[in-house]
Amino acid sequence: MSANRLFYVLMVVTLLIVTACAPQSVPTIEPPTSAPSIIAIPTLTITEQSMESPVEQVWSMTGDPNAFNTPDGITVDAQGNLYVMDSGNNRIQKFDGDGNFISMWGSKGTDDGQFNCLSFCLVAVDRQGNVFVTDNNNTRIQKFDSSGQFLAKWAVGEVKTESLLTRLALPWMDRAMFM
Repeated sequence: MSANRLFYVLMVVTLLIVTACAPQSVPTIEPPTSAPSIIAIPTLTITEQSMESPVEQVWSMTGDPNAFNTPDGITVDAQGNLYVMDSGNNRIQKFDGDGNFISMWGSKGTDDGQFNCLSFCLVAVDRQGNVFVTDNNNTRIQKFDSSGQFLAKWAVGEVKTESLLTRLALPWMDRAMFM
C-alpha cells in the first residue's frame, strides 16, 4: 500500500472513531408561550359542468347541424370565431367561441367558392378577418370575407402541394402580396 493511500485510510478511520465517540445533543422542546391560534382554511366549491364541452360539440363527427367529413384545417379569428376546413365535404364551417354553429360555405367543384380537397385543404385568417383556403387539387388559393363571400383567387399553376402550403403559412400573408 502506498504512503498516500495509507494516510487516507487512517484519516477515514480516525474520523469514524471521533464521530462515534462525540457526545450526542438531544433536542429540547420549548413549551408554547401563547395559546394556539385559529387558522382559516380556504374552501373549494365544485360545480357541475355539462357533459359536452364546446370542443366536443365542434369536433363531433356526427353532430348537428352539419357532420364533419375529414376536418383537417383549423384557425381562429381575432373575435374568437373558429373556422374548420371540412375537406371531406369541400366546405368551411364557422363557429363562435362557445362552439355554436354560425355558418358554412363551399361545395365540390372548380368555380369560385368551390373546393376540390381530395387529400386535404387548409384554412387561415389574416388580421383583417379575411379567410384564405388552400384549394389543393384546383391548385389555387381562395380568399373570402369572414361571412364566406368570395373575394379573390390566385392560381398557382402546376406546383407541388408543399409549395402551396408554404405560401399559406407565410407570416406576412395578410400584406400586399395577397391583396
